[in-house]
Amino acid sequence: MGLIQTWGTSDDERSARFPIDDFVGLEGHAVWRGIDIARPAEAIWPWLGQLRLAPYSYDWLDNGFHASPRHLLPDLPPIAVGDPFMVWPRVVHLVPAESLTFLCRSYRDLDKRYGGHNWFANLAQKPGYVGFNLDWVGGSYRLIRISAVHTRALVKLRWKCRDNILSGLSRRVFEIADFVMMRRQLLNIKGLAESYGQ
Repeated sequence: MGLIQTWGTSDDERSARFPIDDFVGLEGHAVWRGIDIARPAEAIWPWLGQLRLAPYSYDWLDNGFHASPRHLLPDLPPIAVGDPFMVWPRVVHLVPAESLTFLCRSYRDLDKRYGGHNWFANLAQKPGYVGFNLDWVGGSYRLIRISAVHTRALVKLRWKCRDNILSGLSRRVFEIADFVMMRRQLLNIKGLAESYGQ
């Protein structure tokens, strides 16, 4: 496996079981991402919760040129199972300050919860889901406590393309797109978590 599939992660981290694996079994494909954050897990967790509001990646591309919030919103309720998460999925499992798992099981699960200024979300929901030839998509974020002020943030993304002539190409395109976007997301979350409240 190359950088696009494993960015920032070790063999031991990739061999660990993530909560998403309990929801989708062995089928489909997987990629892993990881980053060190010089903050305790409790300081990082609220930023993961704000992925309900914005993607924290390239705002000019996936958030209609609107900046993802650079501060924690004090009135935002704690994230919960059933909440929308980024563009397609919903939260299906969480352990506060430890893990958050999201999943969109099928095209039929998509709804119209996105709208307003987020042109990417409006464009990407059903046309994008079909455009990537997806059968389902999900993943888990894990916060691993290294010390009182040092955390490993890991993500395992799982997905399955539909079984058709485009499945091989769709898989590769999705891998590349996720590498570009989620790498930026994790770098942004790292920067925000390390600087916020300091």
